Amino acid sequence: MRAIFTAAVLLIAIPAHAQTDEWTKTTAMPSSRPLWGSKIEVENQPCCALAHGLRTTDIDEAAVLSTVRDRAVRDGPTLWLKLAGNRSLKITDCDDESPCPAPMEVRSHRLAAWWPKFRYYVVDVGLYEGQMAYLIRETDGLVVRVPAPPVLSPDEQFAVSSNPDVENGSGDLEILNMRVDPPTVLPFQESSTCPRDLQEFGLITVGGDLRWNDNAHVLFTNPSFGQGNKKPKELLLEVIDGKSELECKF
Repeated sequence: MRAIFTAAVLLIAIPAHAQTDEWTKTTAMPSSRPLWGSKIEVENQPCCALAHGLRTTDIDEAAVLSTVRDRAVRDGPTLWLKLAGNRSLKITDCDDESPCPAPMEVRSHRLAAWWPKFRYYVVDVGLYEGQMAYLIRETDGLVVRVPAPPVLSPDEQFAVSSNPDVENGSGDLEILNMRVDPPTVLPFQESSTCPRDLQEFGLITVGGDLRWNDNAHVLFTNPSFGQGNKKPKELLLEVIDGKSELECKF
């Protein structure tokens, strides 16, 4: 499900365990085994009322939780999410209080958003090094792995997930088609304005500093082309007819 652009334009540094079959998937159902290193379980009990509701120390998560008190709660290292059918999704952090099998498995899970139109939760996942995010479907607990918490277009047909915090200074970018369920990743067209050598060797790094100018254009306000390369004055992403293309302005 990775975008073509990820392989052709961005040089992605993937942890050693990412070479396993688990990490080749981007959509999966929770099971008894850790999912991408996260402990995610479906519980046959109602959400929220059973949890103690310990106050989160994350200000951003606290703001989100305050708006969805009936469907999400923080209980210490555990995040509980309401699922359909009077069930719950239990996500447990792996930190100093909850021992991890290995240092690379250390991670936190913070509720970043609830998308009522799509019935998806957005969970920001902080890793030992780096970041990723999960889109979790409220109907059954299906988990979609993306580079970072996505930003929806104004018309909510697409979403941009951009993560610059990847090892070795490269980045990861995906454009999600929210018109289907589960969301899929749109392909990237070869850019006619960004230097070809930068595209071929994956030196483009885009960050989370982005905004949708309209329903079809995303502006990255702090892009970089890697050390020693000229920085563009502007980097735009155009999303039209189910395809995406980057536009560089120097």
